[in-house]
Amino acid sequence: MKDDKLTRALVLAFGLYQTAHLLSNIRGAFVYFGQGRLPFPALPPAGGFDPHLVTAYVDMAFMDSFNAMVSFVFIWGYFSRKPWRLWLGSITLTLSLYAGILFNLSAYQTGAWSGGNLPGYLLVNLTYIPVAVLWGIVMYWGFKYLRE
Repeated sequence: MKDDKLTRALVLAFGLYQTAHLLSNIRGAFVYFGQGRLPFPALPPAGGFDPHLVTAYVDMAFMDSFNAMVSFVFIWGYFSRKPWRLWLGSITLTLSLYAGILFNLSAYQTGAWSGGNLPGYLLVNLTYIPVAVLWGIVMYWGFKYLRE
């Protein structure tokens, strides 16, 4: 895997993203289990989220939190030049991309992106751009490695 300034910056950005993500999920768990509502970034549509979708979001947050912790191992492995960093990065980044798409698609389909919620969803997605770019880089190097 190439070790250039761009990749290092993107791996650091992924670390910051996962740190914020993990903290957001921990805070969200306290709010959800204490007050029974989903806090930012899961801004609800006007009529609120369907209870089944809330359960799915809580499950997704649990799995995202686990993936965030594994992502820290990838980040450490990347900067330590561990031989397994490419395959672990491909797993954690793919899971992150999948969760981001699933979360956004389900929120959009419920109408949560409408009205005053749209800026919040756009802000969260702007912070996700470096993750998507890093995923592309890791996939490129992974496929290049497989062809060799």
